[in-house]
Amino acid sequence: TVLLQSEIVSQAIINILSGDAGLSGLDMIVIPDDIQWRDLVNGDDVVRGELYNILNAINALTDVASDLDLSNIDISLIADFDEATIDTLFDSEVLVATISNFVTNELDFGDTPILVPDDVFDQAGYITKEEMKAIANSANVLVTSLPCDEGDTVCEQVGFNLDDAFTLSTEDIDTLLTSGVIAATLGNLIIDSVGDVLIIPQSAQVEVMIDSVATHVVSPTEISSLFQAVSVLEFDD
Repeated sequence: TVLLQSEIVSQAIINILSGDAGLSGLDMIVIPDDIQWRDLVNGDDVVRGELYNILNAINALTDVASDLDLSNIDISLIADFDEATIDTLFDSEVLVATISNFVTNELDFGDTPILVPDDVFDQAGYITKEEMKAIANSANVLVTSLPCDEGDTVCEQVGFNLDDAFTLSTEDIDTLLTSGVIAATLGNLIIDSVGDVLIIPQSAQVEVMIDSVATHVVSPTEISSLFQAVSVLEFDD
């Protein structure tokens, strides 16, 4: 990019992103160990460094989210990510680590606990590209299909109205269930919500590993069937 043509500007950006500049407001940015910031050049071969990759990714992100603020990531931002943007984002180790940290530790569904299965992480401990694409598609469904009522500030903090989940279409539910995080979270929510009232058979449950601990949740297939049944009965809650 044009910015990288200036050595002074390049070093300044590295200092800011790495935290060496000591600027506040960048706490959410996660810097993995042993980052190679500069390009590695060997003859005609160039291996792009993190500085190039993150600037390229930020350019792609601003194309879909003009008000991009990496210090204030939320589900509405992730809902704007398309597959091409995520492909570019995953060239940046810093952005992968930062977004993964948000999904793992900051994603907020209000009073509903978020379950992040072990199998959505890669060997480095970050959310896989496939799961990130599924989360982005799911986030888009949640934000666009479950809007908050006007003046509901609690809902606005979360970004969507989970109380209206049973109004979702079958297609929307299928989209949500492509994400391991969303499927496990919904499966656990159903058990927490009706487990004391209804008997949930073992055949309707699956085992997922959360921090290496086996956890039973309602299976994606059963979740889909349940939502379709409630839709037929025209229940609102």
